[in-house]
Formats: sequence, structure tokens, C-alpha cells
Amino acid sequence: MARGGSEPGAKEKLVGENGRRRGTGPETEARILSVSLDLFADWGFDRVSTRAIANAAGVSVPVLYLYFKDKQDLYLKACVQVFDRNSDILSDAIRQAGTPGQRLFHFVRTLAAILFEDRHLSKLFQRELLQPESGRLRVLARNTFQKSFVTFQDLLDDAQPKNGRHLPAITV
Repeated sequence: MARGGSEPGAKEKLVGENGRRRGTGPETEARILSVSLDLFADWGFDRVSTRAIANAAGVSVPVLYLYFKDKQDLYLKACVQVFDRNSDILSDAIRQAGTPGQRLFHFVRTLAAILFEDRHLSKLFQRELLQPESGRLRVLARNTFQKSFVTFQDLLDDAQPKNGRHLPAITV
């Protein structure tokens, strides 16, 4: 086996005879998730094959299946990773000090910044909104957006405790 790795200060990775990198379990899984996010964001779920993901990650297709049950599992885990990171940022934005109106303004400003800055989130979210029949958005909403949604509903309660909170929360 040859030794690989060209970045200064980076750990050298073993490279197999087939030219594919061999890394530790968590490192390989993170690399697969990272390249799959790029591919899914750019091409969508249906247009990306597991072979394309494996090739981009420098692993074989069977190795990919050691980490993920199927393409759907990989897609959902990649999305959850991105959406979780941003869900925490949104929840923190809602919890800022200030009046309910100021907190709502801060939430909307933070949401807009996230959508402009995180290409993975904005592209994946848009793709899922355009393909509601897949059911993936429902899974993502349950697993990642629930905390932010509840926090947002609490903000609406603070802003208008007399009115129902569900309609404004759903329409925003």
C-alpha cells in the first residue's frame, strides 16, 4: 500500500491499491456525509446515485452501505446534520433578550442570513418543499424543526397571548 496525504500537517491516510482512501470509521462516515451534501444539494435526491457518492468520497459502494442502510438513510442523516446545526441557531435567535417584536425581527433576520449563507440548507430545503410527496420533509420536520417550531410558538404566545398561536406559526 502507498501512503497518501498532501496537506501540510494533515494526518497521512493509507491509500489502497485501488487508489481509494482508507480512514477511520468516523472519518470515513464524515467524508461520505460531506460529499453527499454537496451532491444532494446540487443535483437532488433522485439524480444522485450511491455510486456517485461513493466515488466522490473515495470509498466503494459496499463501504458506503457499512455506514448507511440505503440512499434514503444517507440523505436523511446528511439533511439532519445541516438542519440541526441551523435549528439551534434559530432557537438561539428566538431566545434573545428583548420585546417579542424585537425577538421576532431577530429570528427573521437570522433565518434570512442562514438561507443566504448555507447553500446546503437553502438548496435542500427548497428541493424538499418542491417534492412534498417524498415524505422526507415530514421526517425532517419531526426530527429537526420541532424544537425551533415550539420555541417560535412560545414567542408568538408572548407577542399575542389572547390569539391562537397555531395560525401565525404555520403561516410564517
